Amino acid sequence: AFRLLEKSRASHCTFNDDIQGTAAITLAAILAALRAVEFDKGNSGINQAGKQIDSDEALGSGQLLAGKQVLFLGAGEAGTGIGELIAYCVHRRTGCSMNEARKTCHFVDSKGLVCASRMPDLQHHKQAFAHDTPYCKTLLEAVRLLKPVAIIGVSTIAGSFNEEVLREMAAINHRPIIFPLSNPTTKSECTFEEAFKHTEGRVLFASGSPFDPIFVPSQSSGNASQPALAGDGILMRPAQANNAYVFPALGHAAVLARCSSISDEAFLTAAEALAAMADPKMVLREGALFPPFSKIKDTSSHVMAHVMACMVREGRGLRPEGVAVQQGPAKASDFLPHCLAHMWLGPGEKAPEAAVELSHRSSRL
Repeated sequence: AFRLLEKSRASHCTFNDDIQGTAAITLAAILAALRAVEFDKGNSGINQAGKQIDSDEALGSGQLLAGKQVLFLGAGEAGTGIGELIAYCVHRRTGCSMNEARKTCHFVDSKGLVCASRMPDLQHHKQAFAHDTPYCKTLLEAVRLLKPVAIIGVSTIAGSFNEEVLREMAAINHRPIIFPLSNPTTKSECTFEEAFKHTEGRVLFASGSPFDPIFVPSQSSGNASQPALAGDGILMRPAQANNAYVFPALGHAAVLARCSSISDEAFLTAAEALAAMADPKMVLREGALFPPFSKIKDTSSHVMAHVMACMVREGRGLRPEGVAVQQGPAKASDFLPHCLAHMWLGPGEKAPEAAVELSHRSSRL
């Protein structure tokens, strides 16, 4: 898949959702989680959800990821694709080289930690992440060595995020980020219930498979096993890293902008725009790393507008007829009305909230 993507992506308007779409949704979840962690620390500089941000720099993703370590279990093409986009984010937003940015990401495969001492026997797609770190045979050893803020499972090995690993992550981080992304549920690295229990309810969680929510009684201090009074508590909903938050918006943006090719910048822009929609308070309170899927069209319209602006700024896309030319670089707000006007609505379906907001705003001018 990597070979075919690299062969055609520069000359065709194409992308691989399994590699690039998965990377974008995972990066969005990481950024939303890290923003919530900073908010929990009392960092007043973190952007609040719902604020329309035109500048990619204002999203603060480089600052959020700088100096952090992310550890993957599984080093296939999907996993290293996520690592590449995380590294690209660090590279673009901090100015460091891609080689330096890749040191943010570490991988454990079937033979242990991917590191320089295992060269040159590593597969080509793993070699860029073979850092000069001591070899570790197990995931637990790697967690203890690297002290990551997040572990991401792309191994399809059920139960590999076991109690010991989860407790170690909770000992290292006040808010451990645990993403078992393998599908289906039977191959998930851990369940939401396991992650919640072994981190004392402090986990920031996203999975590839759906899991049931957990009801936390308000007097239980995060102990879901205690009895609860009816209606007295919080329903913690496990976020699902569903690529549908990204690929329809990105593909539609490419069509509307008549994009010649789709760059890594477009996927970074989509991830940052989606992450900015998560309310840090709701992430901490209920685990809502993504907007409700019931509002997917509203979410998609905003992601689409950001991606279209990116494509036009890069010169890969064209500003559609009827979209006014504003001073300065193309901004998401320039394209939002056009995106909303070109979204399909079913019979009797209401327009996305963004369209209603835009209509009200126009009527006041």
